[in-house]
Amino acid sequence: MSTNAQISNDKEKLCARLSELVDAGMPVEAFDAFEDGVRISLQPKGDIADVENAVLDGSLKLGRVLLVNAVTNLDDKARSILLGGESWHRVSEAPKRIVTKLGTVVYRRSCYRRRDKQRQHCPVDERLGLFAGCMTRPAAKHAVYQMTGQTTQEATDTLASFGAMQPSSSMLRRVMQDVHERWRLREVGLHATLAAGEETPREAVSFLVSLEGAMLQMRKGEPNVSESDWREASCGALTFHDKDSNLLGAIYFGRMPEWNKFTLKRLLTQEIERVREQQPDLVMVGASDGAVDNWTWLDRMGADHLVIDCWHATQHLWEVAEHLLRKEKWFERQRSVLLEDPQGVEKIIRALRFQRMQAKNAKNAEAHEVIEKALGHFRQNRRHMQYHSLRQAKLPIGSGLNEAAKDLLINRRMKRPRMHWSMAGGQAVMTFRALLKSGRFDTAWDLLTEQQRRK
Repeated sequence: MSTNAQISNDKEKLCARLSELVDAGMPVEAFDAFEDGVRISLQPKGDIADVENAVLDGSLKLGRVLLVNAVTNLDDKARSILLGGESWHRVSEAPKRIVTKLGTVVYRRSCYRRRDKQRQHCPVDERLGLFAGCMTRPAAKHAVYQMTGQTTQEATDTLASFGAMQPSSSMLRRVMQDVHERWRLREVGLHATLAAGEETPREAVSFLVSLEGAMLQMRKGEPNVSESDWREASCGALTFHDKDSNLLGAIYFGRMPEWNKFTLKRLLTQEIERVREQQPDLVMVGASDGAVDNWTWLDRMGADHLVIDCWHATQHLWEVAEHLLRKEKWFERQRSVLLEDPQGVEKIIRALRFQRMQAKNAKNAEAHEVIEKALGHFRQNRRHMQYHSLRQAKLPIGSGLNEAAKDLLINRRMKRPRMHWSMAGGQAVMTFRALLKSGRFDTAWDLLTEQQRRK
């Protein structure tokens, strides 16, 4: 076939396909957006980056047109509908502006009202399952993802700079609050479903359960907070380890300040029961920062071994080292003794007693206080610092070789300068950050929005 004949044949096929799309209801605006992108891509010269950006803009414009068309088709414009056993009558067709992953769109939909009532109902909005009444589910997922690792303003800037979404900071806060409130109302069941759907790694021979706390600055006006004050949030983790104690996976939980870590312990209990049901022979190691109630709970859960998380132990050593000459060398030597020597903790106590005497002789009150605190910690918890024997048995000794749960969930995101937290706002960030770091975010989102998808 000649080139001209081929071109003519292609034109006929294209015209036929476009005609079919128009007959199916495709809006003319979609062709305009498509045409703009094609014309730019066919330019013989120019910066390819400009072409890339222009094609992307055209694609997003096309997507918005098609999305508005799809949403509009959801509206059957019925004169009346039956809702809750009552008749609602169509009173208007009003515009609605929403944020989507493709950008901001405006569509028109029917609004209904009961006789002699002011409140209106818009079935199309309900079918979309909008969060905070202004953001679609895919856009909200993207927004929550960004908010787990960034401040509200940072997330706003990121979404505007590297995507089509341009929500305001206040909109992001409202969406985050709405998403978390929906999660909170179903939290117990959602976590149970997540746990039931997971399998413990087959290579695992042990698992570590850790609890620890971190101080957060609370916002004035929160329950029992008359002024900006510090309260202890808590976090926990289950980490799975193979026969050489290598990390296979981790599940994290974080909670804002609450009595006796009640919710955190309930969620961890749920996970422990699931693990033991699936693999009852796994060795359980309980790790803590030294709080008495943590030891009590871990012992009640049947931990085979109890240990001070080695991350906390080495933190005390580093705090002492900060007041010494050649601090790095001293710290590395004492850390090695603590973790590798059969008499490690006893030797550390002797080393700290020596440094305390040195600080006293030098009349260094600040160093003396720090060393005294560390010495008390090692003396009080010496029976839970048998790191050498656990390492010999190829069992985990805490988060020392990985990032501590409180750093991962709390310190890096929630303890930046001038941050003050409400209970609801802090829990929203902590909940979804924990799901993200546990590799459960996508599954959790699907469970949360399942009812809207069915609609």
